[in-house]
Amino acid sequence: MLRLDVVPLSDPVARSLEQDLSAEIRSRYGGGEPEEPHDAAEFSPPAGTFVVGFLEVDGGDSVPVACGGIRRIGGGRCELKRMYVVPEARGRGISRAVLERLEREALMLGFSEVWLETGTEQPEAMSLYESAGYDPIEDFGRYRGEPKVRSYGKRIRA
Repeated sequence: MLRLDVVPLSDPVARSLEQDLSAEIRSRYGGGEPEEPHDAAEFSPPAGTFVVGFLEVDGGDSVPVACGGIRRIGGGRCELKRMYVVPEARGRGISRAVLERLEREALMLGFSEVWLETGTEQPEAMSLYESAGYDPIEDFGRYRGEPKVRSYGKRIRA
């Protein structure tokens, strides 16, 4: 069973998952610069939020398997950032559950659109976002103009 908890980005579990994500991104894109560290306040209400997903294991314990966050970018929009599922937990619908939870959190924070950046070396992510109703948009963020970047947006409503 999956449990999604809102946690501060500064939480050690969140930071550990975020570091794993950064390592995977570097390996998929051939090294390069690491993701710039994010200000935890950007992912705290009312500016945003961050969630960590835990799977229950035998004995009633739970292990962290996923994360993701949103942060305000202006104009009623937020940016989806740091979506990640550990490799051994993939293929179980966890990323969709995290995405849906973050969309609900965005609505509660008053956002009407979610934008995101991903890339060609993450075809699973592109497939997830497209199947969840995200449409291609003009590049907007840190990686604007990079040949492998793909930007998406979605209007959200209750």
